[in-house]
Amino acid sequence: MSGTVIVPGTALVESVIRAGDALGCGQVDELTLQAPVVLRERGEVQVQIAVGEPDGSGRRPVSVHTRTTGPDGGEELWTLRARGSLTEPGVPGVERPEDFTVWPPRGATTVAADGFYDFLAGRGYEFGPVFRGVRAAWSRGDDVFAEVVLPEQVRGDAGRFGIHPALLDAALHAANLTSGGDRTVVPFAWSGVSLHATGATALRVRVSPAGPDTITVHMTDPTGAPVAVIESLAVREITAETLDPSARAARDWLFRLDWTPVTPPVSAPAAAGLAILGTPADAPDGSGTPLPAFGTLAELTEHHAATGRPPGAVLLFAREPEAADDPDVPDTVLDHVLATVQDWLADDRTDGTPLVVVTRGAVATGPGDPAHDLPGAAVWGLVRSAQTQHPGRLVLVDLDVHDDSWRALPAALATGEPQLAIRQGKSYAPAWPGPAPATRSPCRPVPAPGGWTSRGRAPSTSWNSSPAPR
Repeated sequence: MSGTVIVPGTALVESVIRAGDALGCGQVDELTLQAPVVLRERGEVQVQIAVGEPDGSGRRPVSVHTRTTGPDGGEELWTLRARGSLTEPGVPGVERPEDFTVWPPRGATTVAADGFYDFLAGRGYEFGPVFRGVRAAWSRGDDVFAEVVLPEQVRGDAGRFGIHPALLDAALHAANLTSGGDRTVVPFAWSGVSLHATGATALRVRVSPAGPDTITVHMTDPTGAPVAVIESLAVREITAETLDPSARAARDWLFRLDWTPVTPPVSAPAAAGLAILGTPADAPDGSGTPLPAFGTLAELTEHHAATGRPPGAVLLFAREPEAADDPDVPDTVLDHVLATVQDWLADDRTDGTPLVVVTRGAVATGPGDPAHDLPGAAVWGLVRSAQTQHPGRLVLVDLDVHDDSWRALPAALATGEPQLAIRQGKSYAPAWPGPAPATRSPCRPVPAPGGWTSRGRAPSTSWNSSPAPR
């Protein structure tokens, strides 16, 4: 892309699925790509995948780190590339939907595929021959259907993968067949990725919109038998300025995060418009009067249905006081927030009222303000992922210990920023100004087999010798 060779996100997803398979949790519950893996002209990228212990629901945390080794044998620090969770795969359906067994699909209109990759090159995508897999396409309403194949030169490698990254990447290209925009976007947040068969060399694909910058992808083999499903894939824009083909960019593509001041509107709302869901903790409003608190979501929605006055925003404190002495605090905090957020998003009565997840000291706003709440930092990663799928429903706020910051909270929420840090009464929002040096990995991931090079070499261990159902 723009002269820079990037490992496709599909390669990270496929590697995570393979690692999960070894532990019986080969379905990607969610995976957020933190930064692209840039390949140098010489050298190799080593890959490490860490899978944690399962939580009470059976989900396992997963992270992907990479580092580059130069031709002289020098090694860089491990850099986080992706983070998410894995779960046990569900039982695949045996039905073959008509959309895939009657081909082309009934009522679909042919979309010209000739010159498709030349068109994409004009938008900044420069795909090599291995990744040019779209052969035919159709549209029906907002859905796009496509036939994609694995090119002959790598078809013999299909059995080495659950699904070959080049084939999966080609399936995603179909989303661009009817796109009228001129943005260059890349996969960012994956949810509900399940693989039902391995070793495929050709696919029938249906791409359907699932929200702003979000799609759902269904894939079958040429007979209509299920191969893979992506329940939700969010994309984000990437620009030519973002990718510097120099060696420094390849080394330091992990961007630093700056916090820039934001100015609340002149007529800031009153704290009386806020309510608390769960434990009140130590959160007074601007006058020192405790905010109304509700123990459960049902209590809150029933109260406001009866009064007819829903709150302007509802606060959820990530760390419950009774969890302070719990040795499993990170899991306790995440379980608490995850369950509450899921219930909130599933309840139509909360639509129009943002849920504000409040942490304290979970993000670092600068050298003099380091993060010290690790469970809270994990909450930020979790809620950020949910924000990509439910824009406008969730807000993240990180506070310090100053009373001025509590008093500034209502005005800060009025800025409309989805993520905020309030320090000594002043509000800040995140921004990405440029690259920063890679940092050492906070954990010691388990190595995945092999690595990537600028010639596209994938992990060498063979996990599947022939196409087979899972």
